[in-house]
Amino acid sequence: MKKLATLAAFMAITFSSQAADLYLYAGAGLKEPVEKIVKQFEQNTGNKVTVEYGG
Repeated sequence: MKKLATLAAFMAITFSSQAADLYLYAGAGLKEPVEKIVKQFEQNTGNKVTVEYGG
């Protein structure tokens, strides 16, 4: 969970100057926390995140 929060913060800092479409590949077992982080990230930055879950 801490790694996901760090990733979200890094993404927010990196892409805050302009909106972009981002793609995130994550394990299916992390779906719930990833969705929460992605939702918050999209609200804070205006970037659209497409998440693809895998095994």
